[in-house]
Amino acid sequence: MKHLLFIIAITLLAITAPAQNVGIGTTTPVARLHVSDSSVLFSAPGAISGLQGLPPIQGSGRRMMWYPYKAAFRVGYVDGVQWDKDSIGNYSFASGYNAKAKGLNSTAMGTNTTASGDYSIATGYSTSATGFFSTAIGNETVASGSGSTAMGIITSASGDFSTAMGFGTAARSYNETAIGSFNTDYTPASTGNWNTGDRLFVIGNGTQSSARSDAMIILKNGNVGIGTPTPNTSALLDVSSTTRGFLPPRMTQAQRADITNPVPGLMIWCTNCVAPAGVLQVFDGISWTNINGGTTPSGTVTICSQVWAVKNLDVDRYRNGDPIPKVTDPTAWEALTTGAYCYYNNDSTTYAATYGKLYNWYAVNDSRGLAPAGWHLSSDTEEWVTIGSCLGGSSVAGGAMKETGTTHWTSPNTGATNSSGFTGLPGGLRDKFGNFIDVGNYGYWWSATENGALAAWYRRLHYNNGSINRFDHDKRIGCSVRCLRD
Repeated sequence: MKHLLFIIAITLLAITAPAQNVGIGTTTPVARLHVSDSSVLFSAPGAISGLQGLPPIQGSGRRMMWYPYKAAFRVGYVDGVQWDKDSIGNYSFASGYNAKAKGLNSTAMGTNTTASGDYSIATGYSTSATGFFSTAIGNETVASGSGSTAMGIITSASGDFSTAMGFGTAARSYNETAIGSFNTDYTPASTGNWNTGDRLFVIGNGTQSSARSDAMIILKNGNVGIGTPTPNTSALLDVSSTTRGFLPPRMTQAQRADITNPVPGLMIWCTNCVAPAGVLQVFDGISWTNINGGTTPSGTVTICSQVWAVKNLDVDRYRNGDPIPKVTDPTAWEALTTGAYCYYNNDSTTYAATYGKLYNWYAVNDSRGLAPAGWHLSSDTEEWVTIGSCLGGSSVAGGAMKETGTTHWTSPNTGATNSSGFTGLPGGLRDKFGNFIDVGNYGYWWSATENGALAAWYRRLHYNNGSINRFDHDKRIGCSVRCLRD
């Protein structure tokens, strides 16, 4: 038996000695160890214990190493102590060049990567994942917050559960996300808890570390900053620039009329509401108000093929932008020979929203244009005549034009059906002496037609009958104005 064993040993030496290769399952090994047609098992008994021996080898070198005491695996090259016992985490994996996986269940792959946080992952070049459950991917990225993620180039996610992506971005606070390039850096109130003054989302648009800037910032309180890293706390949206402005949607008056159910506060630039270039407008829940003052018709109704505004005019500027004087003093009103307006009883709080303004006829006839662009006032012999005749004649047309009920009209508001949709209201008038009369009883509307040097034609609706009446009166009186679309 001893002789047989000796012969076998000599034979094996003869097979392996020339190439120094060992074959298992093959007689022609092509590597130092060649296993053919079989699985390979590296195992260790039981779970990891507190008493752990040294790895099979420490220090620098190229190797593929199974470290059973920590159930860890290494493959690649290190030039230092990256794969020594104290740099190897339990159940960890590292591969590449100087890849260090020190945390529990950590993974490091690539070149000079470090995964020191428990359950962390670091891949790429010179990445570092030091926070629990952190991930660093790319080139020189750092994920130091718990549950943080840093991706791209030179990004840093130091807030817990933060994310930094792109080039040179930094996410410093709890749950913050930074994308883009070189966003502005700051010191947050908290890296581990929700603070309303800290950032939630930031888009960087800087060009390098010495030229950081932000395209947009959203704070955790919902405040948004565009062009500023510190949006004002009193503003939901803070836009800052010294070279550019804010441009709202631009549309014509006809396009504006197609907006369905505009909400109060809606803002547009109306391109043809005020000549020559338009005007910024906001909807106040009732009408469109020019930012520089006054309103333009916000709703329309088609009556006898004519498109009328459904509310009385309430502008305080002519079409070209010039202001219309507001005259409250009765003596000054009586002396007027130029355009002016007022509110009934000089009380805009009570009367403006319902009845609009009262204008003298000099404002109606001013060459600068009282009606907004795209609109005009009805003439005495055309539009007013047409609406009266097509609604059944002047004796009943007023009823079809009056708002129903007695919310605004004095009882009995005879004949009121508002079948036309005109919704005429009893706004009263201001007489030539500056006195206010007839609110609740009569509605007066100027025509664009004068009757001699001192008078002009108007129409009147009455609380006690359903007629529409035609009269002329002194051009100094103040009446309501209703516009038609051109």
